[in-house]
Amino acid sequence: QRLMGGQLYECSNGHPFLVTECGLPKETTNCPECGKGGKSSVQIGGTNHNPTKQSHIFRRDERPQTGYILGVATESSAVPERALSPAAYTIMKILIHSALVWTCCTKPDLVDGVLKIVKTKVQKANLPIFFWEHLLVDLQSLQKTLSISLDDAGLLIHIVMARIVETSPSKVFFRNPKNSISNRSDRSEWEKRFNRIYIQPILDRRLSPLV
Repeated sequence: QRLMGGQLYECSNGHPFLVTECGLPKETTNCPECGKGGKSSVQIGGTNHNPTKQSHIFRRDERPQTGYILGVATESSAVPERALSPAAYTIMKILIHSALVWTCCTKPDLVDGVLKIVKTKVQKANLPIFFWEHLLVDLQSLQKTLSISLDDAGLLIHIVMARIVETSPSKVFFRNPKNSISNRSDRSEWEKRFNRIYIQPILDRRLSPLV
């Protein structure tokens, strides 16, 4: 998938990675996701703008892949996803990871279910810290994207959460009988509705001292 300022690839084992700038690889490295737990890692990237044999341009199928794909939490800039702005995309990730941290810490009966949807090899006992590390990276990314302090980034998330509590959720629900997301178009539409109702109105207040 072609992204603003880069190209999304995946290794031969299906782990996604981003090549920034022109989107053509100039150096190689080992896939950090394949190398977890001391296992052999495939070489990703490339030289002279030519990808390695283990690197392929990421192709999205019409039907979304099930599960939640997460790699190791590393510092990175916000990458715009589909129709969302970098800030909105990062805020949505923060909300997801906050919910996952809370679930893993307070709902032990649901942890097995969370483990099943995560497409990353992580021990059950390590799930809370795994999502917490991603949450911290997301907050730092939001801080850089909006040029605000880390405290203000956290405060901004609380304001968005308050708006979610105060606003009727029926506006982002689907009208089909199952009220479900069954394809890529459904997911994109849901994300746009969620952003329009809960996130963008807060981001539009950028003249305030907060942002």
